[in-house]
Amino acid sequence: MVWRSQNLYYRRLDTISLQVAALLEESGERALPIWGCMPQGVNDRGEVTGFFNQIRMGEVAGIGAIGRNGLLVHSR
Repeated sequence: MVWRSQNLYYRRLDTISLQVAALLEESGERALPIWGCMPQGVNDRGEVTGFFNQIRMGEVAGIGAIGRNGLLVHSR
């Protein structure tokens, strides 16, 4: 059940990411959509490149703090 739920949420987040990137590009900005659960690529040495830690990004953006369980925690 958890895997299926995550799959549905990631698809929705990926769609939103594409829409936001398109809106930014239409206004003359440069944008790169960030996928929810997949790395951007693997280089010739087999190293994952382009991975974005969404939990850390949320913390830096001020959405919440990383809890002891490793999840992003918000007061609400």
